[in-house]
Formats: sequence, C-alpha cells, structure tokens
Amino acid sequence: MEKLLRENPLLLAPLLVLQLALQVAAVVDILRRGPETLRGGRRWPWLALAVLGSLLGAVIYFAVGRKEE
Repeated sequence: MEKLLRENPLLLAPLLVLQLALQVAAVVDILRRGPETLRGGRRWPWLALAVLGSLLGAVIYFAVGRKEE
C-alpha cells in the first residue's frame, strides 16, 4: 500500500478534499452560531478542535459539538 501511494500520490486527493471541506464547513458553522448553541458555551475549543484535529476533529464537532435546536 505504501509503495502504491508513493508511486501515485493522487490517490489521497479525494480524502484531502473531504478533510478540507469538512474543516471549512465546521469553522464556518462555529463562527455563524452563537456560543449558546455550542456545547460548553465557548467557540475557541471547538475552533481549535476543528482546525487542529483535522478530519477527526471536524467529525467530532458535527457529532457532539452542536446543541439540538
């Protein structure tokens, strides 16, 4: 598998596009919401998780970071 990825790095492109899209969507969603609609009531921990946590951070935010409306 490692040899395949070394020879053709474009195989990772769809995953990288998905990661970037989810991270951007998470950051935009966090910034548009009021802090009272986020678990914990603060934006900065969720922003840090979404930006620094890469794909997993954005998925965690969408799964548990938003309060039910």
